[in-house]
Amino acid sequence: MVEHGRKTSGKKDSPSELPSRVTVGGHQLDVLLVERVDRENSEGAMSTQKGYILLKDDLGARSWHVFLHEVLHAIDEVYNDAKLSERSVEHISQGLYQVARDLGWIR
Repeated sequence: MVEHGRKTSGKKDSPSELPSRVTVGGHQLDVLLVERVDRENSEGAMSTQKGYILLKDDLGARSWHVFLHEVLHAIDEVYNDAKLSERSVEHISQGLYQVARDLGWIR
C-alpha cells in the first residue's frame, strides 16, 4: 500500500501545504497521500515501525485535521504507550487543528 502513495509537496513557505515528513521521538514518518487506506472507512493511518503516515488523497479541507490526528496517534504511541482512546485522540486533534487554524499556521 505505501509504495503506491505519493509524497506531499512539503512546501515550507505555504501554511496550507502538508509536510512531506515529520519526526516523532526519533521516528521519521513520511507523509503519503493514497487512494485508499487499508482500514475500512478510515481517512488516515500511521505506523512508527514502518515510518509513514497515510492520508486519503481526496480529503480536501480535512487533510490537516486528519494529519494532526495521525500525528497525535504517533505521539501517543511513542511517548504514552498508546494509552489514549480513539475518542480522546479525535477530540484533542480537533482542538489542535482549531488552535493552529486560528493562529494562521493552517489556512
